[in-house]
Amino acid sequence: PLVPEPLAFVKLDHLACFFERAVNGMPLSVELARRAALVSDPVQLSPLVQEHLLLVESFLNRLNTLSTEVAQKDLEADLLKIYLICRTFLEEFSSSEDLLLLDAGLALLYRLLSEMPAQPQRRIIHRDLVPSNFLRGTSGIAVVDWEYHDESSLLVLEPLKFAYWYLVDLANWVFRTEPWQLFKSYLNYSGGQPLFDHLDEFLKRCGVPVQDHALRRAVWVLYFISECELMLSVASERPGFAR
Repeated sequence: PLVPEPLAFVKLDHLACFFERAVNGMPLSVELARRAALVSDPVQLSPLVQEHLLLVESFLNRLNTLSTEVAQKDLEADLLKIYLICRTFLEEFSSSEDLLLLDAGLALLYRLLSEMPAQPQRRIIHRDLVPSNFLRGTSGIAVVDWEYHDESSLLVLEPLKFAYWYLVDLANWVFRTEPWQLFKSYLNYSGGQPLFDHLDEFLKRCGVPVQDHALRRAVWVLYFISECELMLSVASERPGFAR
């Protein structure tokens, strides 16, 4: 086995997080898939979806107790770090049009950061906070796969990542459609879909400004840029990953 005995990979105060092979529990993604097989109407999944989102929100609130206040300039510096890594890659492998799009998006992202409702905070972030990394067992919730963890003030990346990959699970197991199509529907919707409403309420409670149309798109630009930066960082450290 990869992990012959239970091994705490990351311990954050009262939160101990383990590799999957050392934890007994069912991923939230599997819970969703199993329940989806039993219902005929996606709306019937609302209680489970709300329960999952509240579990994640509770976990993030507990992590936030370990954070420290930082200045707005620190928040902007973390954004600039992600932007520069992506831009360096585009300069070598992409067209000038891609660079123009990235540069145009930077001003919108700075506006997004200036309208974050709370005092900037900094702490360890997971960077792979997807439904399959939340395992529910008899002793509660365990969060696994911390190998990409980092320290950052861009705390909005965590609820955004969970929401995106929850949409992917909804596309695969509930709506039976391509994930990009469901994400496009979610991005452009203006209310009336209960499952989308639950995701929006979750993001708002986590401090993500999704009410304003322009900022709604900006937060997802930030998410996708951060994912690009994460993949580039991993690839630079692990040549086999890039291949």
